[in-house]
This record gives sequence, structure tokens and C-alpha cells, in this order.
Amino acid sequence: IIERSTFAIENDQLKTYDYHLIDTIRKKSRESDAVFNWNNSKITGYYKDREINIALEDKTLSRIVLQLQIMYNQEKQIVSNDYQVLDKDALKNVNIISEHLFTETSVPFGTFQTIKISHQSEDSERLNSLWLAPELNFIPIKISQTINGKKSFEANLTQLSF
Repeated sequence: IIERSTFAIENDQLKTYDYHLIDTIRKKSRESDAVFNWNNSKITGYYKDREINIALEDKTLSRIVLQLQIMYNQEKQIVSNDYQVLDKDALKNVNIISEHLFTETSVPFGTFQTIKISHQSEDSERLNSLWLAPELNFIPIKISQTINGKKSFEANLTQLSF
């Protein structure tokens, strides 16, 4: 999988400029390219064989930049609970849920005090969670996804280079 976005920070808001995906791991490969044109307030591009041509509003991010925005918000102590995220060829409203409690979390890389932040698209059974470690500049040391309350995926930090 190759997945990338470029962005800039303006007034404490990450602004996505583009998104690129090449996924050859699945049975059916998929590709996506999208340009977030803030001057024309449009997202254009494609997902698989479908055209993307969507109105662009504030607080609209790519999937990757959403996680970076969550990390940035925690570092800067900014409370923002909702975003729009480009998902395939449509925008989805995403809600951010913060537990506001620090817990000790152990992963192969070490044990850290973390804060758990989750995000979920409206009308979705999928809940994505990040355990952010303040002493590592809010890098997620653990991520997981649950579907209807059952864990479907978990990844733990094993190494980190600055």
C-alpha cells in the first residue's frame, strides 16, 4: 500500500492539498488521486473508475491528515469534535471521541502514559482508536479498529526513529 497526503497548517487547522492511494494488497486493487483546491472550494480526482467532484468546506481532510489533525489538536490542547473526511469518492462526517483520561499503555516499544482518542464516521459500525503518548509528541503507540464492538485490527509501536 502506498498512501500519502500533503498538507499545511493554517490557523491551527490542517489543510489537505492532495491525497494519493495505490492499494495492491486486496484481491481487487484500487487507486485514488484527489486534489483539494481551496481557492475553488472543490475536491477533484478519482477513486477506482469513479470521478470525484465535491464541494470543499472547512475542516475537510484526507484519511491520513485526520490522524495528524487529532495528534496536533492534542498537542495544542484544541478541542474539535467533528470533521469531514474524503472516503473513497464521498465526504463523510467523522466524530472525534476523547476519553480525557491518561492510562498506562504497554507496547513492544515501551510503556507510556497515553490518552485514547477515537473517531467514527456517522452511520458506521467501525470505531478507530489511537493511544497517543504525550512524551513522544502525541505519536500513536497503539491503533485499533472495532466493528460492532469486536476488535478487527490492532497495531502496536515496535520501533521509532526521529
